[in-house]
Amino acid sequence: MHFDVKFKQDTADCWIAEISEFPGVLAYGATPGRAAAKVRTLVLQIANHVAK
Repeated sequence: MHFDVKFKQDTADCWIAEISEFPGVLAYGATPGRAAAKVRTLVLQIANHVAK
C-alpha cells in the first residue's frame, strides 16, 4: 500500500507524521523517518483489524 505521509515538526527533536487518508491517525518520532515508520505500522494494524 502507498500512503501520502505529511510531516510537522513539533519541537526541535520531535516530528509528527500523519496520513491524510486516515484522519486523526498520527505518530511521533525523533526523526521524520521514524515517525513515518510508526504511522505506517499503525495504519496497517488498523486496516488489518477492519478487514477481520
